[in-house]
Amino acid sequence: MEYSAKKLLICSIIGMQEGWLYLYLNNRNHENVLIEKCNLMRRNGENRLKESLEQLGDFFGIEKEGVLRIPKCFTRKIIANYSNLSVRSVTHLCGRLIESGFLADNSKSFVLLKNSANSCNELSIGDTYP
Repeated sequence: MEYSAKKLLICSIIGMQEGWLYLYLNNRNHENVLIEKCNLMRRNGENRLKESLEQLGDFFGIEKEGVLRIPKCFTRKIIANYSNLSVRSVTHLCGRLIESGFLADNSKSFVLLKNSANSCNELSIGDTYP
């Protein structure tokens, strides 16, 4: 009899989207997002900008013919705020990223070259601070 009551309780909690189990798992997901963001902020400026651009490209970008175009509404100021850099640093780092082949030279929007050998997926763990 007691087993049946426990089973009903667990089934009702899992079945309810507002249940404590759902809230617990949702909270863990938010904590993981914050941990990833904190780890991102420990990197140097160039790697932080690269990863921020790749995240924005994955979420909002349009991929066509081997390039990933970030919409024009993401200005240098918005991207600077998102990656916790100054606008001047973003402008300077964009020049370096264009030279390295990570970004295409386009003054109106950000265009990531997906075939680049410098993508953030190949960054080493040594790029983070202890």
